[in-house]
Parts: sequence; structure tokens; C-alpha cells
Amino acid sequence: MSQDKSAPPKENPSGIPSILVAEADAKLCSSIKDYLDQKNYCTTAVADGPQAVTALTKGRFDLAILSLETAYEIGLEVLSETAKMHPEFKFIITSKKPTADSIAECMKRGAFDYLTIPFGDEELAKAVDEALGNKKIVEEDEIADSKHVEKHQEITSMMEEKRVFYPPQEFVDNAAVSGMRHYKALYNWSIKDPNGFWGHLAEQLDWYEKWDKVRDYTFGGKVDIKFFIGGKLNISYNCLDRHLNTWRKNKAALIWQGEGEDEVRTFTYQEVHHEVCKFANVLKKHGVKKGDVVTIYMPMIPEATFAMLACTRIGAVHSIVFSGFSGESLRDRILDCNSKLVITADGYHRNGQIIRCKDAADTAMKDCPNVKDMIIVKRLGLHITIYEDRDRWWHEE
Repeated sequence: MSQDKSAPPKENPSGIPSILVAEADAKLCSSIKDYLDQKNYCTTAVADGPQAVTALTKGRFDLAILSLETAYEIGLEVLSETAKMHPEFKFIITSKKPTADSIAECMKRGAFDYLTIPFGDEELAKAVDEALGNKKIVEEDEIADSKHVEKHQEITSMMEEKRVFYPPQEFVDNAAVSGMRHYKALYNWSIKDPNGFWGHLAEQLDWYEKWDKVRDYTFGGKVDIKFFIGGKLNISYNCLDRHLNTWRKNKAALIWQGEGEDEVRTFTYQEVHHEVCKFANVLKKHGVKKGDVVTIYMPMIPEATFAMLACTRIGAVHSIVFSGFSGESLRDRILDCNSKLVITADGYHRNGQIIRCKDAADTAMKDCPNVKDMIIVKRLGLHITIYEDRDRWWHEE
């Protein structure tokens, strides 16, 4: 006869792992319990937080599988303290309506895993096995097999790195994603409920107009994928402006390290905002408007970031071309996207050598008649050829 789902836990002298299931949804609760019973676990099922507290008080459990609502009824801090006092005790949270905040809170309070409903038997079994330590046996077997293989290898690579360096606990406690299980909980939610997941995360951004639909797609015939249909936002605004009325205004937004150790430049959010707005006006002065393409052929310097954000601010498309590419490669990319303005630098250091990217840009311009303006950052102060009808210095604009 199966155990009464509301009854207190029975004695478990056989050493079989004891599992508490706390779920208000009677059908789901019964389904989980029946599955665990089939796996020969000693399972107790209850319907709410108070019953779960009673069961936890009267009995000793190796694992608790609790709905998010039940966990809140009990108190996550209570579960966390129980897990600390009894290291063998683990708890798994389940939820039909996960949020990034609830996942983060549960994982940081010590939850072993967080499952998004619906989940299948295989996913439940994997979470239970890992929580109860069954995975450790597998890992030990795999390690033994690995050592056996290594023993018979004739060629050994001394370049293979097998050490694992874990971050300090303080860093983990303050991290937005506290570990791989936290990441997998978010990932599983995104797979099971893409609209809910991406719609929830998109709320973290500032929108001029909120979307009508999170996504729409077709894979038959012509592939067509759209996200946040009807929504309008500006990336530059979300990167910068939204922080200007907060404490982040004077926080470092960009720390640049050049090739030389003494080459360091730091910009706060407010300072980056100033530089971006200034250069956005430069682009507009040269006739760049929404939908136009601007090619950025620059080394990794702060001005490259300012240029990208300035383009997004006015609705222009920026095409990034690696500054190590040849003039011919740059030419092909400019022609492909029909760019009307190019931003580059006189040159830059790379591994102790001077790379003259302006010379390469001049080579490209010979076959790019649609480019009317080139803006040049004076990075090294090199002697370069200036074409008066086309070239402009960044610092003079």
C-alpha cells in the first residue's frame, strides 16, 4: 500500500534516501511522488508550507522538492539554515512562473537546483540523482577509466591544463549568476518558455515603446525570425543615459589599457555620454542619418567605443572592420555595405610594431567613390597623407 501523501514521514531503517515533496498542485505532487516511489525512494508528499514544516520537524530527509510558493511559505532562510546544519540535506525548487530574481535568490540561499515546470522524468531523475550524490559514483568511475587510458598513452601532452581554480566565496555571493547550476536553471527556463524568459529579461531595459509580441518566426520556405515586434528602444540610451540620474553617473564605465603599461585612460558614464553625444553630432554634421552605414576601421581605443555608440544613438548602422585587415579587405567590406563614411586612426602599436592603418584606408578609398568623409583619430601622431576634400581629424571636429 502506498504511503498517505499527507502523512508524517515513516521510519526508514533501510538507508534508502528519504525525499519530501511539497506541492500545492495535487496532480503534479502525485506525479512526482509516484515516479520517485517507482525508483524505490522513501517519499513523503505534502500540499503546503505548514505541512512541510511539520514533516521536516518530525523526520530527517535527504532531499526536499518544493514548489517556489511552498518554499516561500516555509521561508528560504529556514531551508538555508537547515541545509547548513545538515550538510547531507539538499532542496530543489520547482516553479511554473520563474523569474531571474527568484532563481538568483533560491540559488544563493542554497537550493541545489531550480526546475522550471513542466519537466520530464529524465530531468527530474537527473536533478535527484545529482542532489543525492549518485553522480559522484559516475565521476569516480570516469576518473578511474581516464587514469587507465592515460597509463597506456604513449604520447603525453604537457600543455594540457587540468587544474581548476575556484573564485572566492565573496565573489560568488555577489555574482549575478552564482554558478553552473544557476546558469543551467536560467537556460532551462529559456528553452521551455522562450517568450516568458526573454520578455522578463527585456523588462530590464528602457523602451520608448513596449513590444506587442516577444517573437515570431517561420522556418518553412523563407526563414524569418523576429524578436520584440513593435518595440522601440535605443542601445546608446540604455548603455549610458539611464545611468546618468543614478550613482553610476560618476562610476568608471570604460577603463582602457594601451600596449604600454603607463597608457591608461578612464571614463565615467557621464564622460562617455559626453563624448558619444559630441561625436553623434559630428556624424549628423556630415550627413549621416538613420539607416546609413558607417565603417569603423580602428584599433582598440576608447574612440572606437564612442563611435559605435554614436552610430546607435542616431540610428546609423556601424560596420566594424578589424584594423589588421589589408586595404583590399577593407575596400571589399565598404563596398558590400555601401558605407558613406569611414572612421580610422593614423596608426597604432601592436606587439611593439607600428601599424599604419590610415595608409591601408587610403588604399581602400581608391575604389570606394561613395565614401565622402573619413574621420581620423590621432593615435600616434604619425606623418600621414591628408586629402583636404575628404579627411577630417577627430579632435578638430
